[in-house]
Amino acid sequence: MWSTAKAVLVCACLAASLAILISSIPAYPNAHAPGYDICEYNKDTNHEDCTRYSLAPFIFIQIAKTLNRYGETVTALATVAVACFTGTLWWATLRLWKAALDQSADFKASITAAERSADAMALIASANRAWMTYDDLQIVFLPDSVIDGIPEVRGLGFRIMWRNIGRSPALNAEIFIQHHVVDVADRNVPHFEADFGENRFGAAIGPRFSPGSPMRAVGTIGHDNIMNRNSAVILYSCIRYTDIYNLATERLSEVCLRITFEGFRLGAPSPQQPNWGIEIVGPQNAIT
Repeated sequence: MWSTAKAVLVCACLAASLAILISSIPAYPNAHAPGYDICEYNKDTNHEDCTRYSLAPFIFIQIAKTLNRYGETVTALATVAVACFTGTLWWATLRLWKAALDQSADFKASITAAERSADAMALIASANRAWMTYDDLQIVFLPDSVIDGIPEVRGLGFRIMWRNIGRSPALNAEIFIQHHVVDVADRNVPHFEADFGENRFGAAIGPRFSPGSPMRAVGTIGHDNIMNRNSAVILYSCIRYTDIYNLATERLSEVCLRITFEGFRLGAPSPQQPNWGIEIVGPQNAIT
């Protein structure tokens, strides 16, 4: 719309200038010599002095005289043209601004859609990845056993069972276990440092599989103190692994238990079945 208006305005200005120029050209140039006369009134002689020019100089001089004669009109027209041009610039700037706003909105919508897609993918990966969690504790009596290279008359063995509750295998899985025997009245929980060694020989653990840790055991003295309720066992185990959705991230699940003997079950068939008090203690209980 503004382009059409500009074209009409320019054509009108050109047509007006041409009309003024044509009106100043004599209808009948001097027949004796080719060219066109430009005459100026001489006050001293009280008549016009004319000078003959060829067409090109004549046109240039006439244009200059016309601009000088109609200077205010030309200035007004130029001002109108500048105003119109400024208006077109304002309109174009406004349209660009609106287009930029629309593009910005589209860009933000694209970012939001990408974020939602990434969140959905992360949620899918989280729902389908491997998740290793503490599953069970096994406690066994060890009569006449060799524990840590020493023959023992009596002993107790402890093993942590882990379980993959996820929907995909856990890869490069390794299990660590350690224990401390403490006074039964001592409620402090020691901090454990997992030592997997320098060489990693992990295994794959499929969904719903429950691998067990190596067994940790106490000998005769520890056995008797626990069964006499003088001592408790602080047992720590952790498992590190990766999952198929993020092989670069090492996952770690850990559990820390306090185990005490609480007597034998009443009415249990022979041999008697012990009751064990099992309590999750300390800060080292997490799943990543």
